[in-house]
Amino acid sequence: MYSVIVSVVVVAILQLTEARIGTGSCAKPPTQQNFNLSRYLGQWYGQVEYSAIFNVGVSCSRARYSLKPNGHLRIFNQGYYRLIDQPVSVEGEGYVISESNPATLSVTFFNFLPAAPYLIVETDYDNYSVVYSCKTIGFLKSETAWVLTRSTTGLSEDTLHGVLRRLESYGIESNHFSRITQTDCPL
Repeated sequence: MYSVIVSVVVVAILQLTEARIGTGSCAKPPTQQNFNLSRYLGQWYGQVEYSAIFNVGVSCSRARYSLKPNGHLRIFNQGYYRLIDQPVSVEGEGYVISESNPATLSVTFFNFLPAAPYLIVETDYDNYSVVYSCKTIGFLKSETAWVLTRSTTGLSEDTLHGVLRRLESYGIESNHFSRITQTDCPL
């Protein structure tokens, strides 16, 4: 029994290190209407993200989305960990939970961790995307969010502030975002 409890605690801690930890319930933002997964595929660059343990010291964040033979989404996240002067990457898999809402996916990055929701809140497919993920674990929530762009230069400050204001209106606190450096990237 003790080993089961320890295992559950370890898994919960690992899940929590992926995101910002808070209390309360997860925000329930709307998702992109008429989401088209095929148009979403390809390379995206991080402009801002929720600060979390796993992304401290990581710059040059990017995500490449492609389809796997089974129809699931392949997610290849990559960045550069400047503290050790090395590239880092992780591959995950996602799938659309319901065809009636294709902008809501379930995503896993490690087989030993539970899947997490992955909401495409909004995108214009050509310039930017807003992604939100939140999972409750007991009285805590593990929450993360990103503003992704198709280019390393990102959105203009005015456009970014407009996106962040919309997120605030959905209950996603914009003061937890930190900027991702996309210059001098050795990737």
